Amino acid sequence: MSNQDQASVEIHEKMRKFFTPLSDHIIIEFVENLKTSGGVYLPVNSEETKAIAHPVISVGNRVENVAIGDWVSLRPMNVDIFKMYNRKFALIRDFDVLMKVDMGYIKDEAEYKQAVKDNAKALVN
Repeated sequence: MSNQDQASVEIHEKMRKFFTPLSDHIIIEFVENLKTSGGVYLPVNSEETKAIAHPVISVGNRVENVAIGDWVSLRPMNVDIFKMYNRKFALIRDFDVLMKVDMGYIKDEAEYKQAVKDNAKALVN
């Protein structure tokens, strides 16, 4: 585990210790520029939930289909952001979650697209 990943784990544990969402609420980390292991950024242009996925930090007692550690994609909406530990978080409701995202797939897809680009550049040169 990289130092950055370890720092994320520690911050998420602190968040769960001090913040517990009620009922059908979920705390997510608001990811602005998700960098895949292949070095590809998945950008967000504003504080709308345009990023492909956000990690779930904590869930309320009535949330059934989402668990801590899942990555979720949200419906397009403006969210209220709060900052803790130099990161952005949001409190959302479970019906704002459209789907769970397998980040292994995103990593593989990003690496594939980068390999295609690299091969195309090599063919041109």
